[in-house]
Amino acid sequence: MAIKDIKRVQTPEEAKENGRKGGLKSGQLRRERALLKKLGYTGVESFDKLTQLQNEALASGNINAAIKAEELKGKLAGLYVEKQAQTDSEGNDKFEPPIFKIVPVEVVHDKQTDDAEQNAVLAGEEEQV
Repeated sequence: MAIKDIKRVQTPEEAKENGRKGGLKSGQLRRERALLKKLGYTGVESFDKLTQLQNEALASGNINAAIKAEELKGKLAGLYVEKQAQTDSEGNDKFEPPIFKIVPVEVVHDKQTDDAEQNAVLAGEEEQV
């Protein structure tokens, strides 16, 4: 089974729409980053503030707040990615993973070739590569 049999090929219309969606999302993210930069807000400052809040939460015994701060630090560092399931109106997955069919294979040995190779090895006539 070849890869092209498994991978679904997009129609030109789907590719155009997906490209448009990607361009819109890219523009939105660029505008958001520019706004944060204009405000002087950086990821380093946010990470430092979360660390400070986490230490204060631990000092006061608020474990839940400390865990939440750790989670947010991980998200800020890009360690965690939120995933959303793509479902239809009935709650079924839109894209099911491909199902691979495994076909059993029978290994057949040629008795004459196997015997000849074994005899050559025993006689010291093994081929040198």
